[in-house]
Order: sequence, then C-alpha cells, then structure tokens
Amino acid sequence: MSLNYSYVIQDMTWSYSRLTQFESCRYGWLLKYVHKEKSGPLFFASYGSFMHEVMAKYLLGQLGHGDLVGYFVARYHTRVEGRPPNPNLHTEYLCDGVRYLAYPGLDPAKALDVEHYDQFTVAGFPFQGYIDLIMAEDNGKLSIVDHKSRALKPRSNRKNSRSNAELDKYLRQLYLYSIPFKNQYGRWPDNLCFNCFREGVFIAEPFDEAAFESAVEWAQSLICAITDNEDWAPSIEPFKCRYLCDVHEQCEYYQLIKSGEIT
Repeated sequence: MSLNYSYVIQDMTWSYSRLTQFESCRYGWLLKYVHKEKSGPLFFASYGSFMHEVMAKYLLGQLGHGDLVGYFVARYHTRVEGRPPNPNLHTEYLCDGVRYLAYPGLDPAKALDVEHYDQFTVAGFPFQGYIDLIMAEDNGKLSIVDHKSRALKPRSNRKNSRSNAELDKYLRQLYLYSIPFKNQYGRWPDNLCFNCFREGVFIAEPFDEAAFESAVEWAQSLICAITDNEDWAPSIEPFKCRYLCDVHEQCEYYQLIKSGEIT
C-alpha cells in the first residue's frame, strides 16, 4: 500500500504512544490515527489504566492506604476489560495488584504533581503527554516517576545487555517528559524512575543530557519519517495483533489471523 498522508499528518499533535505505535505496525497506525477507527478494549492496557487510576487516587489523598486493596478488588472485573492470552492471567494480575497495593512503597506526602497533563514542543513539533508522578525526594532531588505493569530490569553492568536496551527504549518517554518538567521547574529532573508495580521493582536512572538529546533526535526523526511515509504495510505478529493492537477488529489482516489463514 503506497499512499502519502502528509497533508493530514503534518497538523498532528504527537505523543510517545503515537510514535511507538508506528514502530510497532504502520498499518495499525494508519487505521487509528488517519482513518480514526474505533479502539477496542485490551486486557494489558485496561489493567495498566486501572492501576494508574488507583495509584493517582492514593497519591492525591483520595484513597487512604487501607482502602487501596478493597477499591482495587471490588472494581477489578468491571474495569479490566479485554481477553488475556491465558485466562489464568486474570488471577495472576489481580494477585499482583493486591500484593503491591498492600505495600505501595510511595509516599503521597512526596508527590508534587500527579497525572500531570502538558502540551509542549519537541524539536519544534507539538507534543502532549501525562506524567504519572513528579516526586520530591528527602535529599531535595526531584524525580519523574512512571508506573509500569511491564517487568523492567535495573541497568546491568554487562555490555550489549538486552535488558539495558529495553530500559533505554522506555526511558525515551521520560526524557521527552523532561521538557515540560523543565518548563515548570526551571531545571532538569534529577532522576527518571520506573515503578514496576507488578514485580515490586523501583528503578531510578540519573538524568543524562546526552541520552536526552538522543531521545529528542529519535522523536524528530520518527515524526519526519511518519509524515513522509508511503509504505503502510502491516507488521503481522499474531500475539501483538490479538493482544496489543486496539484497532485489530477493524484490520483485515487480523481477520485472516482469526480465520486461521495466517498463524
């Protein structure tokens, strides 16, 4: 499929998810952001959104520590939608949430801002995003914190570590969010952090200006590539199509997966 949609794309406001979805599947990106196809519920996404909601209410003082587990359990089966790859994942993710919320490990008194929405520019392009948490530490340092259901590993000392590459990929988002942070606080954050709540792992990375510049360059290059793109071929990966793409019901390639013509 060779079509140019630059006349539509050039006026878009960008986000981190809008960039990464293009990297995941160009055709899915076309369906969602150009053709405006309706999104459907996904298990992993709805679970993450629900946990973000619970954490926001806790950090804003709307739910006390002792109320978290009850609130989460009572609403889990109505708020977590979509079909998981394995039915047992419902029990597993429910238990992971209960285990974390019993001892959340974050102090609401240190929360400077929660679910902070901002519009800003990245290399001259309009951008938007939500910062999960801006946190003040006891030593006066300020951190951007992102709640993650995904299991990330702290940085390894091994060269060419796959876990380091994955961590660096996700850090791009927080480096881009450092722009509105600096606009508000007049300086860069001291740390960029991932609260991997399902695993009970908290990862703190010191802010690095070279990595920031690399993240901006990645975003700028990708925005230009998307704007000029004419190849909208799909990335057909059955697992991702079924469980990670929220417009798969409108995708003719996914229908081939459902029918068994593509495995």
